[in-house]
Amino acid sequence: MIIIMGIGATLALTNWGPFKEGTISKEAVDGLKRIKDAEKFYRMQFGTFYPCCGISSAGCPSCPVVLTNSDPNVVRDTINANLKISLPQSSYWEYKIYRPSEGVFTAKARRTADHNIVLCLTEDAYGVHQDEPSASGCNWD
Repeated sequence: MIIIMGIGATLALTNWGPFKEGTISKEAVDGLKRIKDAEKFYRMQFGTFYPCCGISSAGCPSCPVVLTNSDPNVVRDTINANLKISLPQSSYWEYKIYRPSEGVFTAKARRTADHNIVLCLTEDAYGVHQDEPSASGCNWD
């Protein structure tokens, strides 16, 4: 009986790792999709994606300096406040939004335990977009 329980526990523990990682990854995918949806509403309101730092747009709020803050909690709270969403306070992921040009944004999520895991989701106001976040060609910088 004890041997059977030991075998069962071993099998359960070996399968727990992939299940946990899948759940953690879904958190980032969900967060990036929330950002994407909120960015669309932000653009309807202000005529540009968030943040509009360094890009001239009528009615655009001033640039939040804290987006360059190294504390991921401050950045997350700023994104939540400006996009009116609720990214969870997570020990697994940190988020940022990059604006390479007018009409384009890329939302990024980086795994805090392993900085090599980065997911990106890019949206273009002119019809080019991703439906699902991807790690392909994505880096934090």
